[in-house]
Amino acid sequence: AVIVPLDNTVVEKGFPMAIRALKGECNGVTVPWIRPGSSIGVLILSDEDNCGSHTGENCAGEEGETAQQMLDFLVGPTGIRAPGEARVCGIIDGNDTCGASAFPAPKYKFAIDASLGTWGRICDANYTATLRAISNNVSAIVKREFTLEHLPDAGSLNVLVDGTVPAGGYTVDGKIVTLTAAED
Repeated sequence: AVIVPLDNTVVEKGFPMAIRALKGECNGVTVPWIRPGSSIGVLILSDEDNCGSHTGENCAGEEGETAQQMLDFLVGPTGIRAPGEARVCGIIDGNDTCGASAFPAPKYKFAIDASLGTWGRICDANYTATLRAISNNVSAIVKREFTLEHLPDAGSLNVLVDGTVPAGGYTVDGKIVTLTAAED
């Protein structure tokens, strides 16, 4: 879906737009949509750094202007999730190796590294390995343990996710139900 050379006439505002999306802001309307207690994965796909390919001058004063603002919004004491419950991942030029195809993205790379996310190169011909790595990375923070309000009667509990038994199955220990991760 990414065609090289990329169109560098548009200023990409990955962090400001991610923050707006996570708040549920769209076209002047705010509709919160994130479930309480859910894990969050933010995927940045960009051929330049946050707010422009050079100094990032193109979103001065906006929430999300810096990597630290993105991280503070996402995790920590004032963030929407506790540390370890959210990751930033990306398909970017993280090490200035794409040449004329893309600009280096040190702000995105900083947020990815600080959140323990992962990334791949936007100039790669195939994203299969990158998307698999991102999927595995985000899977590590997905909540799989749930506490039931009451102890179920023996043999009476059926767990369904989207109408089917989870691919990896599940275990029940008292009031704790744990989904088992499915193997690739």
